Amino acid sequence: MALNLIVILDKLNKNMKKLVLKILVLWLVLNVQGVLVAQVNPIQTKIVSNVPELVKNAQKKMFPNTVVEKWFEIEKNLNSGKNEPKLYVAKFKNAEGNETYSKITDKGEVTKYWISLKGEKGLPLSVKTSINKTYAGSQITKVERVHYSKTIKLFIKLNYKKIQLVLPALSMKKEK
Repeated sequence: MALNLIVILDKLNKNMKKLVLKILVLWLVLNVQGVLVAQVNPIQTKIVSNVPELVKNAQKKMFPNTVVEKWFEIEKNLNSGKNEPKLYVAKFKNAEGNETYSKITDKGEVTKYWISLKGEKGLPLSVKTSINKTYAGSQITKVERVHYSKTIKLFIKLNYKKIQLVLPALSMKKEK
């Protein structure tokens, strides 16, 4: 099969070879990623309506003036310990209208939150400048900003590449 593919690729022009190889790589990535997720991440979520008041209050305190669209409960990982707290995820729009999620323990602790941004809006100027220098001619199409207690991870999708940056949490303000 591999030999047949090599013979076929050899007969194609340069642009077609690139296209076929991109499709193959994409197919491989999607298939391998699906297998890895299925094996490594047995955690699942379910939509819930009976969320503890302590969790709701933590959400309101961290993100005032927002309305939760959906609440999810993260079902226990099969390999986790029995004393782990229950985890809830709130899906809502932040003040700028961006899709936002927060992860909250049943003790009322917001452990992280993440925001989906379209384009470069919401990125610090230093990050935009660095991307423009490093990836000249590229365009930022999507940003996923994940806030932890001490760091912020930026997952940035350019028109042709994905990159990940880790910043100290002090470099960005908390979303309101």
